[in-house]
Formats: sequence, C-alpha cells, structure tokens
Amino acid sequence: MKCNIRASPFLVSLCFIYSFPFVVSNNFLIFAFEMAQNKSIYYIPAEWHRQVAVQLTWPHADTDWAPYLDDIVRMELEMAKQITLHEDLIVATPHKEEVEALLRSELSEEQMNRVGVYSVESNDTWARDHGAITLLSADGEATHQLLFHFNGWGDKFVSDKDNQISGHLLKMDAFKQ
Repeated sequence: MKCNIRASPFLVSLCFIYSFPFVVSNNFLIFAFEMAQNKSIYYIPAEWHRQVAVQLTWPHADTDWAPYLDDIVRMELEMAKQITLHEDLIVATPHKEEVEALLRSELSEEQMNRVGVYSVESNDTWARDHGAITLLSADGEATHQLLFHFNGWGDKFVSDKDNQISGHLLKMDAFKQ
C-alpha cells in the first residue's frame, strides 16, 4: 500500500543540512547551471526552517544495530509516535510489510495516515549520511532534492545501498509535494 506524503513546499528530511559539504557532485553543478539558465533561484533552508516530514531509515539485522535491534526498534517506534503527532514520516526499509505492521500496532489510524513506508535496501540507518539535500525555490512553490555520494567515512564502512536510498525514494514519489 502506497501512502502519499501531504503536499507542501517545505520538505526537509531529518538529515541536517549544515553537516553536508557545499559542493555535492557533478549533479549539483549541472543543476546549478540549469537553475541559472531558467533563472530559478533555490536555496538550502536553515535547520530551523519549517518542515513537514522526517525521513528514517529503519534498522534491521544486517546493520550494525543487530546486537541491539530490539532496543533500537523500540526507540524508532517511539520516535515515529512523536513525529507523526506533528508531521509526516518517510520510512525506508528492506522489510516494508514487517515495519508497517509494527507501526500499525503502535500508531493511531490518524498517525498512520502520515506515514509512508518504502521498500528500499540499506547498509545502515544514518539518514544524515544518505538523505537528499532539499532546496527550496525563492517563491516557496517548489522543492528540489539533490542526491550525493557518501563514501562511508573514507570507505571504512560499506555504503553502496545507502547511496541509492534517496534516488529510490524520489522515484517512488516519497518526497512528492
């Protein structure tokens, strides 16, 4: 079942914008050129800017959380409860049905209406390392998500699946306005 994320020009994921390098990739340079050609002005919103959704990548047994999985899942469920009282929640997980069932067991129907669960493979759970960088148009009418490549802290950790999460979420309209 696909859940639509409510329309809004303000979508900023949990990954904190200020922690990312300014030059993202060749895609950023191409996008900047296209913006200049179209005379579009986009900006990176401050971390305190109004947001309507939080992105979580759900922990699973194939991540570093395996020894603590029960504890971290309980913590993620508590986060989901609190987040969905105020805004939408985007969940990326390789175990969509299992995570949806867990969320349904803990959240009200109204809260579940604010949740989008998407089937996406992951190496780890750190959305700040793989979440798209959100740009807002100057008029507040449009957003654009920049994708970037995270190298797992200098290839110390495998991150090939994490680097594909935001692209997959974009294709599945998880960030749809």
